[in-house]
Amino acid sequence: METSEILILIFGSGGIGFLIVKHFLDKSVKREQSEQDGIQELKSKLKSLHEKIEDLTEEKLQLSIKLAKLEERVLLHAKNRAKHKMEDMD
Repeated sequence: METSEILILIFGSGGIGFLIVKHFLDKSVKREQSEQDGIQELKSKLKSLHEKIEDLTEEKLQLSIKLAKLEERVLLHAKNRAKHKMEDMD
């Protein structure tokens, strides 16, 4: 049996072949749409994570600045305390 004869049998049998082909095409389209939805969801999550990384990097920078200022104040306080202690000994 040749391919053309098989196709004639499938499509000529009261539309059953058409329904089978349509079913497989619909299934394929649904799978592709599901894959596209998954890709879009991953892109959205990636963008969200990228924004969060930027926010955390900025927050880290701000905390580093605050820490440096705090260290400077502690050192100045220790220096002044030592200076006053030396003055009291004299």
